Amino acid sequence: QAGAVGATASAVRGLMLQPLYLWYRTPLKLFRPLRVDYLATARALLPQEVLSRRISLRGSTLGMIANAVRQRGWSFVPRYVLQPMLANWAVGFALFTTYAATLPSAYARTSSQYSISSCEKLPWYPPFVAGTAAGLAQSAVATPLDSLRVRFEAEDMVSGKYHSWWGFAKGQMAELGPRGLYRGLKLTLAKDAVGYAGFFGLFELLKNE
Repeated sequence: QAGAVGATASAVRGLMLQPLYLWYRTPLKLFRPLRVDYLATARALLPQEVLSRRISLRGSTLGMIANAVRQRGWSFVPRYVLQPMLANWAVGFALFTTYAATLPSAYARTSSQYSISSCEKLPWYPPFVAGTAAGLAQSAVATPLDSLRVRFEAEDMVSGKYHSWWGFAKGQMAELGPRGLYRGLKLTLAKDAVGYAGFFGLFELLKNE
């Protein structure tokens, strides 16, 4: 009987975890961290015939970068590839570092006896609190980047209007100002706070079962 109960519990847990695995493999677009397309300029330099092919070595990530380097030199990589990659890194850094830093203190506030080595059952809600804080931190970084991403045109880079992704960002920041950069911040804060509270909270809850 105990074996049957254990098998049933395992099956139920598997059904509950399946959506979470899917979430990690293919994150919900609404809640995944913002991503700046660091290949946009390199893609714009490709001939149309290459873009029209479904499978092409020149259309791969390395192929696009190699083609861009041949046309524009090695300075293309730090100016148009690494800079937007750093922007993506900053968003992820804000999200996961805030979560990792907030989670222990959230647990500590719930019980003065809590320690990492403790065998007692952990309270369920600190991961939701830490996830909320992580979502808020990500929003503060991602909102201005999203405003820049919406206004990005690869043709401006190809034509030489901007000599780097950072040059584009500086120009747009001066034009938009703080109000324009953070337009929609309240909605983004609410969305990310709720989304990542659920994301991290459910993950920790199911992981500790």
